[in-house]
Amino acid sequence: MNGAQFQSAVVGNSPKTYAPAYRYALVACARWEADSIVEWLTFHRLIGFEHVYLYCNDEDPRELYQAIMPFGAFVTFHHYGLQGHQEHMYRHFLLNHVNETESFAFLDIDEFLLLRHCDSIAEFVAQYQNVDAIHFNSVDVSYGGYETRPPGPVIRNYRFRSKTAAGFTKCIARSSAFDLSKLVHALFGAWWHNIDLILNDDAKIVNVLGIDMRGYYPDLDNRWRALSSIPSFHERLIDAAFIFHVGMKSEQDLLRRYQRGTGGSFFAQTVWRDIHKLGPEEVRKTLNRFDFEEEARLVELMDAALSHAFDGQIVPPPPGKNLALGCCATQSSICSWSRHQNISLDAEGPINGKAHGLWSHHTDTEDDPWWQVDLGAISTVREIRIFNRIDAVRDRFRNFVIRGSLDGEEWFVVHMKNDDHPFGGLDGFPFIWRAPNDSIALRYLRIQGIGHSCLDLDQVEIY
Repeated sequence: MNGAQFQSAVVGNSPKTYAPAYRYALVACARWEADSIVEWLTFHRLIGFEHVYLYCNDEDPRELYQAIMPFGAFVTFHHYGLQGHQEHMYRHFLLNHVNETESFAFLDIDEFLLLRHCDSIAEFVAQYQNVDAIHFNSVDVSYGGYETRPPGPVIRNYRFRSKTAAGFTKCIARSSAFDLSKLVHALFGAWWHNIDLILNDDAKIVNVLGIDMRGYYPDLDNRWRALSSIPSFHERLIDAAFIFHVGMKSEQDLLRRYQRGTGGSFFAQTVWRDIHKLGPEEVRKTLNRFDFEEEARLVELMDAALSHAFDGQIVPPPPGKNLALGCCATQSSICSWSRHQNISLDAEGPINGKAHGLWSHHTDTEDDPWWQVDLGAISTVREIRIFNRIDAVRDRFRNFVIRGSLDGEEWFVVHMKNDDHPFGGLDGFPFIWRAPNDSIALRYLRIQGIGHSCLDLDQVEIY
């Protein structure tokens, strides 16, 4: 946006007017965050934020832009190349985008919004009737004792948080409560923390416990001391919602904070360089200033979402060790279609673990042909899978009996399939039998065709 465009964004003390396209949006500045942005965006989309206004503060925006490209319309991307001017990036949002969303929150890329008993931001906010803004206290997270940042997800690598909250907050606020005329006078007021400065005078502002937060920041020390003196205040606050703040991810991060620049609002980052110069012992003392306890909620939410990866699975994952793999097998006969002209070698085909969709063995066409495997010892069996060949002749093998034996002499029926329904294999439709009473005990398992037929299976798996 050039100067003329910026001036035209404000007409008659009101920001540009839009019909709200999103209910809940995040606004964030990112500098040196290309390695973290995907996880951060993914998590907050998971808990119901519908859009992110992302301001790239890198000199070259291409690395961050490439990282967010797969998110498409979920992210509005702006490049602001003047180092450290966080307030002016946020002002740009308020002047150009605030009316595109019903509610907005300013959040850093090292901050994750943790909702304890709700799975979405909409569900959480719905608990607060006639409220214009909600303060979320920050809770510091342990750096994990890492000298340098480990690979992998942040929420899995950093699992321990302070037992108490900090006084600093970020807010989610209704866009309708924003007062542009107050923004003009709020310069350098850190209003992304002190939301009073940019909201209507009659806006109702509370914390996650419903406590009135009007006038909180001008008297921060006294107000925070008073809140902290309330019995069980910290426990109840942390049991509601807070900002999971992973401010330092390793000992090396102190120096990294300084190296990313000291321009604009980063001017105070020299303090981290000075602490780093004092050596590892002083660094660890600085980073370990809280009592920590494990926090599992973020991982719990992510794991619940990842579990849906199995919703579209073609074949359910194996429930354990395949007991039949590599065991000895035999069958009633061989024929010209057999893979081997030796009964034992041919019978081992269905338990070689190499499913391919065709036949791995072949009996002759005969009355009640059979194939069997010796598990080597009496075993607990919970599930049996039969993978049929899936070429043009798959449908000919439909009916069979599964028998079990402890000694190879006395046999009992495990299951009889005589419904004449076809089944498949690698196409996603193998026959799967599960023990009705959790498990059965057997050493030998036999699959026997019904009537005049042949057996030409792909694979048999026993769990």
